[in-house]
Amino acid sequence: MEYNSFEQVDLPNLTVTESNPSHRLDFKRFSSDQVAEFNGEQVDILRKLSPGRPIIHNFMGNTFSFDHYKVGDQLDISSWDCYPIGFHSQYQMENPLGTPEGYWEDYFQQGDPDYQAFHHDLYRQAGHGRLWIMELQPGPVNWAPYNPIPLKGMVRLWSWEAFAHGAETTSYFRWRQAPFAQEQMHAGLKQTDNKPAQAYVEAAQVAREIEELGAFTPSEAPVALVVDYESHWAHETQQQGQDFSYFRLVLAYYRALRQKGVDVEIIRPASQDLSPYKLVIVPALYAMSEELSENLAAYIEFGGVVLGGPRLAQKDKNYQISQKTLNLPKPFEAIEVLRVGTSPKEFATTVSDLADQERGKATSGKKRSPPVCRSCSKIPTTIRSLWAKTTSTTFPLGQTRHS
Repeated sequence: MEYNSFEQVDLPNLTVTESNPSHRLDFKRFSSDQVAEFNGEQVDILRKLSPGRPIIHNFMGNTFSFDHYKVGDQLDISSWDCYPIGFHSQYQMENPLGTPEGYWEDYFQQGDPDYQAFHHDLYRQAGHGRLWIMELQPGPVNWAPYNPIPLKGMVRLWSWEAFAHGAETTSYFRWRQAPFAQEQMHAGLKQTDNKPAQAYVEAAQVAREIEELGAFTPSEAPVALVVDYESHWAHETQQQGQDFSYFRLVLAYYRALRQKGVDVEIIRPASQDLSPYKLVIVPALYAMSEELSENLAAYIEFGGVVLGGPRLAQKDKNYQISQKTLNLPKPFEAIEVLRVGTSPKEFATTVSDLADQERGKATSGKKRSPPVCRSCSKIPTTIRSLWAKTTSTTFPLGQTRHS
């Protein structure tokens, strides 16, 4: 379909069947750009009427509806509202798929540590290294499905976690619990009678500890994780697997590294200096620009390691499969992709590929062979090692296998 003017473009809804996925992706891009454009108008006004003062905006958790990088580029500092227990309860109630047994209960009164750490790093990237915590949870809130009292010491721990991830400032919402209106059940540093709550005591302790410790700089991370907002929209447009979630996938990579004690730097899907990193992970980047492809290839030539995740470069920027080649771009060109399939999270192993004699049957309980690149003479040692570690693992996010 061709359009002669923007006015001819309808919304991607009320169609006879499923709307065109390219149309839906472009609509998400347009909607995101509208957010950035509106924010830019406010920034321009503030810079004109209040020159020389830094401008900050606060983001939220698990929010991929617009590109925070584009909004962050207009600001001096990025921040977010960190509610570890509230988000944990909300996330578990709305997105139960893929979470391990006992996950909700284990973190019920302290929040998932990887969840808020991921967002600290994400929004520090959006702010080009500058991060504030605009709102930190001081106790039970009023908006989550369940609102338990944090364990003693959690406000102090959350504060230090934020500083360890590069936050310049941690502020708490709110100062005093309101005795009326819709947020009267939202805790504050002080109670409704103006007496200090437990969070007040812990915040004061953090202030004393900061003064005693003095200035410090967080350590540099050896691993970079590429997080892309457009890829979230793309996979949301065509999941190709009912329980697939881009956010849950990138968080799983992040969580696995943290469980091994490895610090992670979240980076944008753009050409940049990758030399500080020993490993760059690129999970589910639906389309790869030539610039990024060349950047990754050059990084490998100088000894870097790139790990590609499922659904990597499966389409072009127009959300179409190539009609010329199914080969992946550099530095993954040695991998030949025949088919890409998904399976339910309940399957502990992948479904047999086309070369298996038991075609179409799940290989549950059977030892799998490592994946072989048909254009390679042998299995790369690093891939063999990674595969050996996953042969007994259940993949809650659905599997993708390149044959």
